[in-house]
Amino acid sequence: MDCVYNRLKEDADYIKKHELRKYIPDDTIYIATNAAHLLRPYFAKEKNVHIGYVRFPERNQKIWDYSFFHIALIPLEEIKAGTWLPPTTIYKATVEGKPLSAVAKRPSYDDLKGFEAIEKNQVDSTLFYFENYLKADPDNISMLSIMANIYQQLGRNDLAQPFINRINELLAEKFDD
Repeated sequence: MDCVYNRLKEDADYIKKHELRKYIPDDTIYIATNAAHLLRPYFAKEKNVHIGYVRFPERNQKIWDYSFFHIALIPLEEIKAGTWLPPTTIYKATVEGKPLSAVAKRPSYDDLKGFEAIEKNQVDSTLFYFENYLKADPDNISMLSIMANIYQQLGRNDLAQPFINRINELLAEKFDD
């Protein structure tokens, strides 16, 4: 195991020490990660913790209370821009100040509600929930992209453009360095 994967143990130790004790034993805690096979052994004794694999770009479409992501499977442009870390990041396992993995609480469940609305073809509700989600996680490239895509499909390029501009701003900031 290389140094990136080893950092997941730090993440697990942090959440066990600082977060799990806040829950009662009957609470179910969902963890989404791009390294479920590596994380499961660290939570083998915690029967109320459910760990599920999720690809980073699809994280907003899955149920989770906490996310554990390591950088090996995250787009380089998001790593450089720092947009892979939501404002609700509670722990970063770092080497020389650079995060190799991180734990975050879910910023909002409005993204899930928006995806449920998409399934029901409720465009207005979808947009409402996604807009609310972006208030909690404004630099989420995936969600910004989805919003731009929806508006483009509706023929509202004027409303899509601000989302496209925001993505370009976020990703360009670090590439200019």
